[in-house]
This record gives sequence, structure tokens and C-alpha cells, in this order.
Amino acid sequence: VEQIYSSLFLVKCNMRKFRYNHVGFRWGRDQSSAMSYLFGAGCIAIAVLAVILPLYLFSSLNPSQETNPVLTIDATLSIVVTSYIPGAGSRELGTYPLWKSNQYQKLLNYSDTMWSSLRANLTDQVTGLCPLIPDYQNISQLIELVDYSQDSWSASPPSQQSLLAQLTSATSSAQARLSVNFHRTTGGDVSFESTSSPINSTRLATLLRNASQGTMIV
Repeated sequence: VEQIYSSLFLVKCNMRKFRYNHVGFRWGRDQSSAMSYLFGAGCIAIAVLAVILPLYLFSSLNPSQETNPVLTIDATLSIVVTSYIPGAGSRELGTYPLWKSNQYQKLLNYSDTMWSSLRANLTDQVTGLCPLIPDYQNISQLIELVDYSQDSWSASPPSQQSLLAQLTSATSSAQARLSVNFHRTTGGDVSFESTSSPINSTRLATLLRNASQGTMIV
């Protein structure tokens, strides 16, 4: 037992000597007061940050938690004619705007009554589940565009004949495309497009042929 204790004591002495003598080895050395204060201040700063940061992230002071309402909106409904080429796929032949508007009848936040009615309409009657949670009310808006176009689509005779030729082609198809742009207060504008299933090209071509003076109002 004495031999074991003596061996441990020698190992301890050698390790302490190594710590003091080894160049660049900081363990075991006396630190200056400035280094001690700096280390303590850093630990306190990390502890304070660990407490305050989560509170800030979920508080109203965080800009990301503020609502960013829509101020203006513009929408365009167009007819898109595409052509299918075997081996090359589909390519777009032309886009013809039919309806465009940037005016709205309603642009307002949801009241409690409106939100309750919306949730009731979207609630599954079987499961009783609703995809809208109460927190969504603060960031949701009701937007209703005017039901008339601000611009009437006017096609010159050459453009009208070009569209007719594209519609009557055996390899072409026409679809309706709705493009909507939401413009927000502090940027972060949102845009989306929705394309319908192929429409009846024959009926559309007939409508164009019957348009007087190369003008069709939709």
C-alpha cells in the first residue's frame, strides 16, 4: 500500500512540474486579475443572453413577430396558348391578357365574427378539425377584387389572326392563367400563378371570329 501511495505521489509531482514548466501550457499558472474579470464577465454575459434571447424572440419587440399586412394587390387573367412538339415537349406560343385589375372592394382584417364564420365553414363535419388555428386571425386579411376589368382587351387584326391560327392548330391547346401579386408594407411581396385545365379552343376561336372590329371585351 505504501508503495502505491508513493507512486501516486511521484506521478502527481511530475504532472505538476510539467504544468508549470511546459511552454504555452496554461493549466496551473496564476492568471492576472484582468483575465479573471474578463472570464467572469463573459460567463455572466452568456448567462444573461441565454435568459433574455428566448424572451425577445417571442415578444412583440421582435420585428419578425409583427404583422406585415397587404396594402395593394393586382391580378391578371390571361389566355396562354401552348403547342406540343413530339420529342421536344410543350412550348408557349403566346400570352393574351383578358382581365386585369388592381382595385379591390374589400381589404380588411378579420373580425371575431368573420373569423368564427370562416372557421365554421372550413371545419370538417366528420372529424371536427379545422385547418385554421386562432393565432391565424391576427395575420389574415379578407381581400375582394372588383368584379370588372380595368382594361378591355383589344387585339389588332394581325394579332387576332395570329391567335386564331394558334387556336385552330392541331397541336396547340389553350389554358387560362391567373396571376396575383400581393404588395406588403415592409417588402416581402408574394406572387402566385394558377393555371386551369385546357379550355375549349374551338369555342374561343368562334368568339374571336364574332368579335367586331378586332375588339373583344371579356
